[in-house]
Amino acid sequence: MERNFTKKPIYFFSERLPLGAVAVTLALSLLVIAGWIWRIDFLLRIYPGQVSMKFNSALGLLFAAAATWLLATGAHNGRRRLIAYWLVLFMCLIGAVTLWEYISGSDVGIDELVVTDTSFERLIHPGGRMSLLAAVQFVVLGTCLFCWNRCATAIYQFTCLSLIGFISSLMLVGVNFINDAPHMLKMALHLSLGFILLSMATWYLQPALHDRVRFERRLYTGFGSVLLLVIVIAVYTSFNNRERIKQSFWIKHTSEVILALSEFIGSATDLKDSAHFFSGNDHGQLASPAAGTALSQLQKIKTLTIDNVLQQKRVDSLLNLLHPQKGIPFGRERAKQVLDISERMAAVENNLLLKRQEDNEKSIVSSNRIFFVFIVFACVLLTGLFVAVRYNYLAREKSEEKFKALLESAPDAKVITDERGIIQLVNLQTEQMFGYKREELVGKPVETLMPEGIGVRDADHRLDFIHESPMREMGSGLELNARRKNNSMFPVEISLAPIRTEEGLWVSASIRDIEERKKAQTRIASLAKIIDNTSEAVFSSNEFFKIMSWNKAAEDLFGFTEKEAMGKPVVNLIRPQVGENERKHIRTELHKAGFWKGEITYLRKDGAPLYLSVSNTVTRDPQGRVDGYISVCMDYSHRKKLEEQLRAANTELEAFTYSVSHDLRAPIRAIIGFTNILETEYTGQLDGEARRLTGIIKTNTERMGNLIDDLLGFTRTSRQNIIRSNISMTAMVNELATAFHQGYPKVAWEIHDMPETKADLTMIRQVWMNLIGNAVKYSSRRPDAKIEIGGATTGFEHVYYIRDNGVGFNPAYQSKLFQVFQRLHSQEEFEGTGVGLAIVEKIVSKHGGRVWAESDGHTGAIFYFSLPINEEKTNI
Repeated sequence: MERNFTKKPIYFFSERLPLGAVAVTLALSLLVIAGWIWRIDFLLRIYPGQVSMKFNSALGLLFAAAATWLLATGAHNGRRRLIAYWLVLFMCLIGAVTLWEYISGSDVGIDELVVTDTSFERLIHPGGRMSLLAAVQFVVLGTCLFCWNRCATAIYQFTCLSLIGFISSLMLVGVNFINDAPHMLKMALHLSLGFILLSMATWYLQPALHDRVRFERRLYTGFGSVLLLVIVIAVYTSFNNRERIKQSFWIKHTSEVILALSEFIGSATDLKDSAHFFSGNDHGQLASPAAGTALSQLQKIKTLTIDNVLQQKRVDSLLNLLHPQKGIPFGRERAKQVLDISERMAAVENNLLLKRQEDNEKSIVSSNRIFFVFIVFACVLLTGLFVAVRYNYLAREKSEEKFKALLESAPDAKVITDERGIIQLVNLQTEQMFGYKREELVGKPVETLMPEGIGVRDADHRLDFIHESPMREMGSGLELNARRKNNSMFPVEISLAPIRTEEGLWVSASIRDIEERKKAQTRIASLAKIIDNTSEAVFSSNEFFKIMSWNKAAEDLFGFTEKEAMGKPVVNLIRPQVGENERKHIRTELHKAGFWKGEITYLRKDGAPLYLSVSNTVTRDPQGRVDGYISVCMDYSHRKKLEEQLRAANTELEAFTYSVSHDLRAPIRAIIGFTNILETEYTGQLDGEARRLTGIIKTNTERMGNLIDDLLGFTRTSRQNIIRSNISMTAMVNELATAFHQGYPKVAWEIHDMPETKADLTMIRQVWMNLIGNAVKYSSRRPDAKIEIGGATTGFEHVYYIRDNGVGFNPAYQSKLFQVFQRLHSQEEFEGTGVGLAIVEKIVSKHGGRVWAESDGHTGAIFYFSLPINEEKTNI
């Protein structure tokens, strides 16, 4: 993605303020339209004596404001945009037709189409016609609104809207107060204000355009506006100085005329008051010297008033009155006429002097005011530019700090070059990856980090890449190698992205060392071959249990091809035959321990059941989150059939054994009964040998009865169902030890605390009775007989043990300990049937546990058995 590190300029407007400016313009235009309808003069012109806002100007301002509002609030509403464009079209037509009237000098009747202009302005300007500047600005503003939010027109819109705002500001602060300015250039004050508000609002309501106009362009526009304002001030000052000089000249000139008239009036008074009368002589000269003086003064006045036709006529009249005429006396009557005419001329000149002095004072006040406003406006612009530059500088400084922080915190090596491929910036990871110091790389060509072959190729294609696409991975499908400072080569993956900066288009390269990845890919490829060729079905799934890989053995086992299996949920594809509770339990165990092993029945593609031994393993991402599962399945369907056959055979054998054992009890009881009768009824007839033989018969018969009882107990254990309950092993063992201690008081007991368990109470009691009885039997002949019993929890099971210091057993025959009727000692040494330990093994195995023993053959034995903590692992 293309990035721009130039900071946006400061904005003094949020989105609401520009809309507020549009609303103010709407209200302003509606008030002016109302003022024209009801002839309210103060709504038409804010300042007395200034130009008014024409009806067409108010109408165009209304259309512009309404269109701006619709475009800003209905950017995605086609109907609103259509209405807005129609309003803009009407506004442009009003401005364009008015422009045509100015250019052609014609009147097409649009100016007073709705209302008639009866103001005094129509005496010097066509009635109802907006100013030339207003017409131009309506057309220009319309083109900007037609280009709403089009990034390609950003510079055009910025330039046009800036000019509209600047020209309107000049109209607002000064030009309208210059009396001598052409009337067609003047705009009403509130029209100027409306253009200013609309130009700013139109720009700030198009945020998509802001990034396309760089801060420098806006800064240059601001400085250009200040420069243009200075030029305007200079031109205005020059014009004003010329006017001031001209006014001063005419004031001085009028004062000279008045002075000359005063002197002439004095001479005329002397003529009137003279004691004698005079007349002309034969040579046409006045007989009085005062009359000659008056004539010379009058000639001076004629010269001074040469620009005033009326005064020239009056001077000619005075010359006629004073001109010497032969034989005609001057007389007092003519002297009085001279005084009257000269006094009227003096009065006219005095009034003209007063008017010119007043106009000069007004001009001075007006120019001072305009000059002051211009200076304040320039200072405001310069202050705004300074604030914007300062803000932009601070923002850029902050942005550079953020960029450097992001650059340093990037996990990959970052190398930023210019268009020529010269390195401009690198981060810490680059130093660590390549072994260079930062100063050694900045200013060097990027080929420093690349081998010669690839470096030249990259230089040839660098400029093409910059203009081809905003983002591309150079390493995609291409083996790239980088070069460290020590000239060692290593594989890398490079992602390039162009960055637009003030210095031009730069390129950011993200470089990732993929040496370990390559090794891992090689190992993965090897493992993939192994997995694909293994006899076990192996498949993987993502965190949502959707299949991501499927080996050949899985295809053969389940009947689905890899294409059919990929992306399918496990539960929908191979349909594990487990309940919802069991499925939740398996997932809980899997996430808790990281693996789960058990037996599950699945269905093949054809619906046939598969009895599988499954090992599930969790895979995690670098952050430790579960991102998938690997399942290894072994088919034990054949074993399952064999187990079912064996279970059926065992059931039949157990039934047969139970039946035989039960049927043998009656003959055995009969043998014992008849032997007792024989010994009792015929005791006198039996000699010692006979009694010995009957004793042997009874002993062996009783032994056979015990064997049958134990065999029945063993068979009953196999057929009995488990009824679970919480068992305190410590309490149970203490109770049994107390009972045994009464029969074997010399045995020492050491019983430790043991973990509780949940199992069948009767069966576990039988286990402890057999193990304790076995320990007592084989250690009771020792004078220091001792039995130790304890237990602990290890992993997922409870392990219990019983240790004695009896005769022990030969480790070579350990495998026979838990088999039925297998004994490691003779009947003469220790009594027994060889069924007790077999019953222990049967009960423990039925609970899902295991049993084993240890001995060195001399110093006693230790018997262990374990019970799983998870009761669902029971073998029923």
